Amino acid sequence: KGFHFSAKDLVTKHRKKICKILDFRSSLKNPIDSLLKEARSKYSLILGVHIRQNDFKDFYQGKYFVSAEHYLKLVDQFKKIKSEESVGVLICTDSTEILVEIEEQYPDYILSKGSVAEDMYALSLCDYILGPQATTMSAWAAYLGNVKLAQIRSETEPINFSSFQDVSRLEPFSPFSLN
Repeated sequence: KGFHFSAKDLVTKHRKKICKILDFRSSLKNPIDSLLKEARSKYSLILGVHIRQNDFKDFYQGKYFVSAEHYLKLVDQFKKIKSEESVGVLICTDSTEILVEIEEQYPDYILSKGSVAEDMYALSLCDYILGPQATTMSAWAAYLGNVKLAQIRSETEPINFSSFQDVSRLEPFSPFSLN
């Protein structure tokens, strides 16, 4: 069935080997490692946020589009839930306009301004990932980093820790099964 093929048991069993084969080059990883090392010196927990704006406005008639404002609202909810910890927020997006707006409004947020691969690697280094449904990027990041992922839609509210799940299979439109 093409992309809808899944081998959950094998993907789980061979996770280390798959991740090693698909690992990024050092030249791509080094600047991201530095960015996250600095962030970890300031924050006890990092929430990665994958804001997909450009193509999701039209993809499936916008069914999976989530506004940046909605992501930021969910980030605030996450920070309230984890109020006993210092939460750093890493933003990865395909929109330079959103990056500029967030940088102005939230100067303490960590902005990944790199390529798609750098963003994926950065997300894989976070403690939690918040991303849209129907995308493999944040699912792959969660898989590679063994990070819990919450896939959201525009109507997702509120967010809580049961929203974040382990990725155990890789499939574009339903990339994880709940463990």
